[in-house]
Amino acid sequence: PFGSGLSTTGDMGRRYNPGSPMAGFPTDNSYLNKALESGSVGLILTLILYFTILQYCIREYFRTKDSEFKSLFAALLAFFFSYFLGEMAQESVGLFTNMAVYFPMLAILLRLQQFSEDKRN
Repeated sequence: PFGSGLSTTGDMGRRYNPGSPMAGFPTDNSYLNKALESGSVGLILTLILYFTILQYCIREYFRTKDSEFKSLFAALLAFFFSYFLGEMAQESVGLFTNMAVYFPMLAILLRLQQFSEDKRN
């Protein structure tokens, strides 16, 4: 249930864990990679995180009354949905993309919620 360990599949597995039975196994998408490397527990935690992010965007969209904040929350929702959908299609989303795009967008989402809350009060 906990998988084979990080960097044990695909080219990373061949490079860092050449003796692993999963080394060289082609993971076609990020979800399969997460399932193989972190197991069903890791995949379920990842999917719960993704669901929570989308739910948070939708809740804040309907909670705020300002049209500018509504459009920003809608844009963030579209970004996260397409990002999670893109992970299903291929394994191109990696460490650099997470650092340069995904985590800053999460920070923007949290700050936008704070700004929206300040404007409501």
